[in-house]
Amino acid sequence: MTSPMLRAQRPEDEAFLRHLYAMTRDDLRQLPLDPASLGALIDMQYEAQRTGYRAMYPRASYLVVERDGEPLGRAIVDENDEELRLVDIALLPQTRGQGIGTALIGIWQRAAAGRGKRVVLSVLHTNGRARRLYEALGFVACGGDGVRCELVWRG
Repeated sequence: MTSPMLRAQRPEDEAFLRHLYAMTRDDLRQLPLDPASLGALIDMQYEAQRTGYRAMYPRASYLVVERDGEPLGRAIVDENDEELRLVDIALLPQTRGQGIGTALIGIWQRAAAGRGKRVVLSVLHTNGRARRLYEALGFVACGGDGVRCELVWRG
């Protein structure tokens, strides 16, 4: 098995990205909805997220994570003069716990350090697994709200 690679999203990735989004929304899949209604809700939420990210981060890099030509996840990374922001990182559930997220974050930490920038991200308070990973990689809490915790790595 080779190391995961990053590449720019392409139009033909749309079906995978929708599937990935659905697989990362356990909260929605727990709702008492029939399959058609659940599918419509997930599609609506996917479109809202996609539109929101493109409006908030118009210069971001939209990337697909793949290994051996198979897509495993996606990342959205936005960079400005002061920071490299990890807007979103999502991996298929069956690929988690294999060190892929750690490897990707390490790439961005090294890139930011080389440019004298910090790395910033936010994580849902309910996502303890991801928060523990980020803290193990040197991120510290620097703010947030009732839903998300903002974390920063200063190298």
